[in-house]
Amino acid sequence: MKFFRIGRVAGHHGLDGEIKVRPITDNIDLYNNLTHIMLSVDGEVKKSYRIESFFLQNKFFIITLEGLNDIEEAKSLKGMEVVVPETFLPGAETDEIYWYKIKGSNVFDENGRDIGVLYDYIESGGTDVFEIRGHDGILYLISNNPDHIKKIDEERKSIHINSDGLVSEEV
Repeated sequence: MKFFRIGRVAGHHGLDGEIKVRPITDNIDLYNNLTHIMLSVDGEVKKSYRIESFFLQNKFFIITLEGLNDIEEAKSLKGMEVVVPETFLPGAETDEIYWYKIKGSNVFDENGRDIGVLYDYIESGGTDVFEIRGHDGILYLISNNPDHIKKIDEERKSIHINSDGLVSEEV
């Protein structure tokens, strides 16, 4: 079964074991349909809890989980990803592509040179940043905007970029 990331545990909230979750989806209504929360590390589900209650505070969900009553245990969940099964997701709009469908895509520059593989992304406010593991061993970053990302071919799992927007973490 494939899982889809919809949030990340940012830390604990209060002294009673509540967690603070930063949503990483534009469709935060997904949270309204959750009865349980699954937490993963590196794509592997490690824990699951029944949700007792939650509310939105600023840009975070404060979630009370059944059986989580200890601040230390809540602290240990920091950094874990909130995931849902692929079947839980609504259909993507015509101009949207779900991340899990393009992760692992080959990335090519404007000259057709194979740069590397799309590895991950970073939410950075208005525009996400793609992380590309270069075939040369370097981690590259490029913002997901029309000036830098020229074409995403979901079926062929390929992405064509303008290399002017490509930066390496070595800089």
